[in-house]
Amino acid sequence: FAVMLRERNKFAALKALLREENLYRSLVFCNTRARAEALFGRLDREGFLVLLLHGDLPQRGRERALEAFRRGEANLLVASDVAARGLDLPEVEAVFNYDFPPDEESYVHRIGRTARAEREGLAFSFVCPQEISRMRRCELWTRRPMEERVIPGLSAAPGRKAAAEGALRFRIEGLPLPEGEALRWLRREAGIPADGVIGLCRQGETLWAEAVAEAEESLLALD
Repeated sequence: FAVMLRERNKFAALKALLREENLYRSLVFCNTRARAEALFGRLDREGFLVLLLHGDLPQRGRERALEAFRRGEANLLVASDVAARGLDLPEVEAVFNYDFPPDEESYVHRIGRTARAEREGLAFSFVCPQEISRMRRCELWTRRPMEERVIPGLSAAPGRKAAAEGALRFRIEGLPLPEGEALRWLRREAGIPADGVIGLCRQGETLWAEAVAEAEESLLALD
């Protein structure tokens, strides 16, 4: 799910979702150690059973946190990407991207922490307005659109993501251009304004692009 909101509403949104979903074991990702520590402190003060995991913790401290989480002594684990890579955490019901991942690979890694061993799982990504294009790149990368989750009183501009669902999608083969030049190519050859492009993602020799336009899905192939 994508939760469109402002930075100031993230904490309230996290608490609301935790209450609504009644989750037993969840991972909450932040982009930096400082952000993880700050969120851990707020959750702890609110009475949540929460543990902290980041790369600056001593090895023994990380091991104790993981063992406590596995034993069910806490139902929330706040973590940074560096600390959580390669972890085997069974029965994680939900992943929260409290901070939207910095790139597509981090996004795939994070949401892969849940729904393991063919179990069902939930993934919630908090998306601020300036992160919509990054969210769209992740959707292009995975080829799986995120369903929007609206939280009454907290979500920013409900339906804003849905408004972009009719975007024109391009698959451009053989365009070995950096993103800036690809944008200029889209303006020149496809008539797409720069502010209409909402996502660019390269996979090998293929460039995926999405732009807001009133048209059917198109495929552009270059010789």
